[in-house]
Amino acid sequence: MQTVIPFETHAYVRKLLAAGVPEPQAEAHASALAEMLGQLATKQDLELLRQEVRGDLHAMRTEMQELELRIAERLRSQMLWFFAVQFALFGTAVAVIKLSP
Repeated sequence: MQTVIPFETHAYVRKLLAAGVPEPQAEAHASALAEMLGQLATKQDLELLRQEVRGDLHAMRTEMQELELRIAERLRSQMLWFFAVQFALFGTAVAVIKLSP
């Protein structure tokens, strides 16, 4: 949301004319300054942007936490399979040793 900054171009032109600036130049300065002021961000614009960025950061943190939980759960599952296979191999090795003559 762009907020319009009030700027009195006629008063600005009068001041420039009083300072000795030729009228075409004074009007060109006033026009250029009015155009530039229309493109400036206000404190309200910056506050809205700050709130938007904070919202995006919060969403990213939440997403990262969800990913961490999914990774941790998958790691636990993988480790359970690893230990189950190790236990089965150990049992097989013990059985082979006991059954060998």
